[in-house]
Amino acid sequence: MIDFHQLLEGREDWLLERILERARGSAPPSYLAALKEVWHISFQGITTCFLAAVDQAFLSADPFTENLETNPMARFGEAEAKRHRERGVDLEMFLELLKLYRPAYLALVADQVGDPLERAGAASTIERFFARVESAFCMAWLREAERGDIKEMQARNLDLMTERDRYVSVFESLPLPILLLDPEGRLRNLNHAASNLFLGPTVPGAWSYQPGSRPSLASLEGHFPGFSRFLLQFQEDGMERREVEWTSRQGEPQPIYRVVFSRMLDLPSVFAGTLVIFEDLTERRASEREREGLITQLTQALAQVKQLSGLLPICAWCKKVRDDQGYWNQLEDYFATHSNLTFSHGICPECADHLTNNPPGPASRVDPTR
Repeated sequence: MIDFHQLLEGREDWLLERILERARGSAPPSYLAALKEVWHISFQGITTCFLAAVDQAFLSADPFTENLETNPMARFGEAEAKRHRERGVDLEMFLELLKLYRPAYLALVADQVGDPLERAGAASTIERFFARVESAFCMAWLREAERGDIKEMQARNLDLMTERDRYVSVFESLPLPILLLDPEGRLRNLNHAASNLFLGPTVPGAWSYQPGSRPSLASLEGHFPGFSRFLLQFQEDGMERREVEWTSRQGEPQPIYRVVFSRMLDLPSVFAGTLVIFEDLTERRASEREREGLITQLTQALAQVKQLSGLLPICAWCKKVRDDQGYWNQLEDYFATHSNLTFSHGICPECADHLTNNPPGPASRVDPTR
């Protein structure tokens, strides 16, 4: 007998890959989650419901009993109908999603179950499960429609609008210029900082709320020649992320930007595209150049100085200095050897007075004024 727990638990990544293959091979449904974690939660919910239905024998040949208190498939259908209606997903969109889930679970059975009879039985059980979930979902959906709970739907729509406004507010408030490009390289959206940089002063939210055509990328070429060519290369290379440094032609001094190209985190590629972020490095690079100049100046200054340290043996009478080899050197010679100092000789006022009042003998007479 098939152990469905062993077969299905922990298979989220495997099932997701099958769904993505199927979605890429044909026109994908109009609603698909973009992030892997959302898919994992969805698979876990379906698998948990299926295992509960198997364990409680609700998938036997007996007629389907739709009892919200006892039947896990009825509870699952009720909850999913409510959740998807609140999100704005209609009945047709949900049924399109089931067309992706069902083949993925059947493919898992075909791949993992070797015995033909067991494989056929497991496939039949999965078919019954999805048929009954679909039935429970449709009945719950009809009940919701019959209730005509317009106020609840209006409240949910208001929540969605509030969430959208929150996203737009955050997007517009980001200090870094950001572009959202579609897979063809057309500009899908840009925030307020990017609009000010490339198009001049605009009202925040202009490109998120105002209908009409989006600006072209021609303005970027004026700032960064070759931008379109680089974008095309990034898309063709299949890279997830790439950073470049560009010097803009606009402004004086010419601004320097770190430009980050990043692919959108969208598994089914419904929202596929490229995120481009610009970071102004002009002041940072100027500070770095200034710092490097100071370092160069200090290095050159230090190179001109030879530091003397430690004890210096010097004669108390004649002021000669003893070097490491034990030789006595004139003070001037010692410092000339161990530093970059150059001496110029003169006579201090005290010595000049002393020599004037006590002139040396004729052989060693010196003119103190010389």
